[in-house]
Amino acid sequence: MKVDGIKPDIVCYTVALKGVIVEGDFGKADEVFDELLVLGLAPNVYTYNVYVYGLYEQNSVEAGIMMIVSMEELGCKPDMITCNTILDALCKAGELSRMRELVRNMIDKGVEFNFWT
Repeated sequence: MKVDGIKPDIVCYTVALKGVIVEGDFGKADEVFDELLVLGLAPNVYTYNVYVYGLYEQNSVEAGIMMIVSMEELGCKPDMITCNTILDALCKAGELSRMRELVRNMIDKGVEFNFWT
């Protein structure tokens, strides 16, 4: 796209991000995410969910939690998928008290949960 002079939008970057994460190239995922920020694109909840999932796949619980903070600072509200991904990571790490804390925070912020939560 760039070669043809077409400027990729956030949807293109989200798809590219998902592709490199599915391939397990987490270093490239970091590059793609950083690039979209440098270009001034605003990640949406779908972009963040893809990236948080990539962090989950790397067992980067702390980075995933920090990504939720970053989302909120940029005005993007985490959704049920964001929270379920982090909750699953916390559960696998045996961090039950942090799970409860996250659930309380998300309820306070109006995040709706489902039966997976």
